[in-house]
Amino acid sequence: MARKRYTPPEVVLRRVIDGLEDESYAKQRAAVLTLLADGPLRAIETLRREREDPATLPFDEGLVLEDGLVRAELLAFLRDIIRYKESTYDGNGITLHGPMRLFAHPIGAEVRFIPDATSAMRDIVILQLVLLLQTVGLRNVRKCDAADCERLYVKTYRQLYCSPRCQKRVKMREYRREDKTREAQKRQARERRRREGARA
Repeated sequence: MARKRYTPPEVVLRRVIDGLEDESYAKQRAAVLTLLADGPLRAIETLRREREDPATLPFDEGLVLEDGLVRAELLAFLRDIIRYKESTYDGNGITLHGPMRLFAHPIGAEVRFIPDATSAMRDIVILQLVLLLQTVGLRNVRKCDAADCERLYVKTYRQLYCSPRCQKRVKMREYRREDKTREAQKRQARERRRREGARA
């Protein structure tokens, strides 16, 4: 079996948050699968099972795919963490539903933990995210600075917005606001010159 290439935890977290925030179901599902595949726990069996036969849950209109509900829970959990990052309030938290057994798999001097294959996909994904956040930290996880955007992102360099689209929208609003101010100043100056010319 080919050895999986190492992906830094920061990159995994960026992929997960970007995918969870995306409007496309395929990218949202990919974010959940990324947590299973590249998270701190070795969840190969759960990942295989989820790819072959996605987990479903009974809902009002019948069965729904569990990854969509998990995505909503993860986003609410992340937004709660970021909202209260600077306060003493702990937020609403997130609950694991079922029992989960972890097995230790020593690899040289390191230990990799493997969740029991019978554990619920939802619980494994939540635990993967929690462990990933603990590894990476919250320093670079931000809410977009655009007033009308609630999206989360992982900050790189001096980034203030979740996307170039939000950045352009904010800059265009600032430009238009400044343009209106300039136009008003020009109008006032013309009016002042006209009044001064009428007096002379």
